[in-house]
Amino acid sequence: MPKAALSHAQSRSNNFRHVFPVTTHTHQLIQALRAALSEKFPAQTAWTQAHLEPLKAKGLAHDHIRLAGTGLLARIPKQSQMQLPALENLQYQQACFHRASAAGFAPQCLRIITPCARLPRGALMVQEILGRAAQLPQDLALMASSMAALHRINLPPEASRAPLLNAPDPLQAMWDEVSAQAAFLPQADLAPSVAARFKQSWRGFKRCAWAALALCAA
Repeated sequence: MPKAALSHAQSRSNNFRHVFPVTTHTHQLIQALRAALSEKFPAQTAWTQAHLEPLKAKGLAHDHIRLAGTGLLARIPKQSQMQLPALENLQYQQACFHRASAAGFAPQCLRIITPCARLPRGALMVQEILGRAAQLPQDLALMASSMAALHRINLPPEASRAPLLNAPDPLQAMWDEVSAQAAFLPQADLAPSVAARFKQSWRGFKRCAWAALALCAA
């Protein structure tokens, strides 16, 4: 299975398993995670006694800590990108993992650590995928096959789609989301080359969206 094509936030190659400098933040996070694991899963000694390895932070939404030897990562939210309460955020992500993992190209979420005093936003216990991030252009075919597999998943009956968003008009929902985010770009202090590239892509998106909306309205 070409899981290397999955450039997922918690997929890490052996190259990332160097000793990561433990800052005050990561040290506190490790202690908090260990306490939460002991509280929530006292019988899972493989989890509670595992060596905890912080992974390099590559995003704004989550920290990731590897439970060495267990095949698991703790995915610890820093925020909810959908502005959801802590438990709902975990449940939404858990549902995303469950739906996507059926395609065979996404990790499984085995359990969640519900929010507690040590981890106010809780955590997700997610399958560790060994490999590397996708590289272009050589991995383009694998990336395409991964996306195709996701799109081949049967859509659940409408009554079973919650808690995932189920917009009646997905293109309009995407347009609204991107437009809302783009409103903050003037304050982002982007490099001129980045800003120019975004504007070019934004114009292309507008043309495609307007053409599709006009076609649907016809």
